[in-house]
Amino acid sequence: MDRYPTADELPSTASTLKGCVCPSSSTGPRAQTVMLRKPKAKSERMTDSMAICKLVRKLDASPQEQMLVLHLNNKNEVVSQTMAALGTSDEVTVDPKTVFQAALLANANQVVLVHNHPSGDPSPSPQDVAFTRRMVEAGETLGIRVLDHVVVGEESEGRSACVSFRDRGLIK
Repeated sequence: MDRYPTADELPSTASTLKGCVCPSSSTGPRAQTVMLRKPKAKSERMTDSMAICKLVRKLDASPQEQMLVLHLNNKNEVVSQTMAALGTSDEVTVDPKTVFQAALLANANQVVLVHNHPSGDPSPSPQDVAFTRRMVEAGETLGIRVLDHVVVGEESEGRSACVSFRDRGLIK
C-alpha cells in the first residue's frame, strides 16, 4: 500500500477540455447530495487507503449500496463529504454531476469515491471499474483529481474489509 501523493506532488491535470463520457442515468433510487460535515479547523489527513477505510467503516453495516464522496484539499485533508447516492441491495446509480457539484462547492482539489457492497465482498465489479474510469475522465475535465475509489465490505479470513482501486493499480 503506497502513500497517497498530495495534489502539490502530482503533475497538473490542466488540459484541453474534452466531452464528458458520463451518461446521466437515473434508474433506481437516489438521494440528494447532502453536506454531511462542514470544514473543521483540524481535519483528517488521508494518507492511504487504510485511513479511508477507518473513516468509513460505518458503511459496511448498511443493507443497501451507498456512494460517499470525500472532498480533499491539496494536503489530502478532508474538507467535507457528501452522500452522493443511495441504492438497492446490489446496485447504486450515481449521477456524475452529483459527485462533482459538491466537490466544486467545497473548493476541493481531489475526491475519494467510497461505496459499500452489502454482500460483504469488497471486490470491485466490472461496473465499478467502468464507473471509476468515467469519474476519473470527468474529474480531469473539471480539474478535480479522483485520488481513489474504495469499496467497503466485511472483513473475513484472508480478506480485507476494503479494496482500494489505487492500491490495485486501477487508478494512477
